[in-house]
Amino acid sequence: MSKPVFILSILFITLGLAACAKAPVKPVHSPEVQRGHAHEAQGELSSEVRK
Repeated sequence: MSKPVFILSILFITLGLAACAKAPVKPVHSPEVQRGHAHEAQGELSSEVRK
């Protein structure tokens, strides 16, 4: 009874450490994406002002 509990606990600890070791997922709204949207909006505003 003790051996399966020990094996399961080691397995869960190992899986937890492996999950922490992965590279983080790239956010959807990264600074590069936000910067691109800002440049597009600035271009649209500039073209509207020129009209």
